[in-house]
Amino acid sequence: MAHKGFIFSLEAAITLLIAISLISAIRYLPLPTYSDLYLQQLANDFQQIAAKGYYSEFADFSRGNLLAKEKIRSEFEDLIFQLGNYCLIIDARANSMKINCGNKNENNFKKIIPTSRIFYDGDVFFELKMRLIV
Repeated sequence: MAHKGFIFSLEAAITLLIAISLISAIRYLPLPTYSDLYLQQLANDFQQIAAKGYYSEFADFSRGNLLAKEKIRSEFEDLIFQLGNYCLIIDARANSMKINCGNKNENNFKKIIPTSRIFYDGDVFFELKMRLIV
């Protein structure tokens, strides 16, 4: 009988050590962040701004209008500068522009968040694609 008590105590001690190590490991797990959600929301906000505030400029940009392209670049550069060091690539039909990207390409950044919306320019539908690059 003396042996059964010793085995039970050793088993209880091992179980207790395992339970303490599991609780300690769980306690130090990193907390989830909302940075990915924030970036997706930011990319969608740029699309919303395009749709509500600059609809005609984006329709003209999709047709290759350089004045519309420069107006969009000017407005969005100021906005991106205030928000952080992001790069925004905008594509509409065969036209494309990079805003606040410098000489960097998509491989130099950590994350690419794509968004797209369908626009109608009065004649045809086209897809406005934006990629927010962090």
